[in-house]
Amino acid sequence: MDKLAEQKKEYDSKLDEQKESYERLIAAKDDDISNLRDQQNVSNEQIKQLTMVTKQAQSLNLADKSPEQIKMLKGDTETKPEQSSSKKEVDNRQISESEKPHKSWWQRIF
Repeated sequence: MDKLAEQKKEYDSKLDEQKESYERLIAAKDDDISNLRDQQNVSNEQIKQLTMVTKQAQSLNLADKSPEQIKMLKGDTETKPEQSSSKKEVDNRQISESEKPHKSWWQRIF
């Protein structure tokens, strides 16, 4: 019986040691997780600030431009139809040339 009691004590002490080591490991992992969350919060805040600065820079850039330049950047409706009609003419010419029936060499000669 003494041997069984002694083995049980050894077993219990080993279990206690393992339990303590697991608890230390879990505590270390919890610290790592909290540090990573803090880093993520910092990076999210930096992203927010960078976005705000970018928007401010864009608005300042637009404030420096004249109204004509702003209209051109936004794509004024008066200039767009002219551009689209000229593109259509070019497209029509290309289509008409490509739609022509293919003539063989003897039809081109005569």
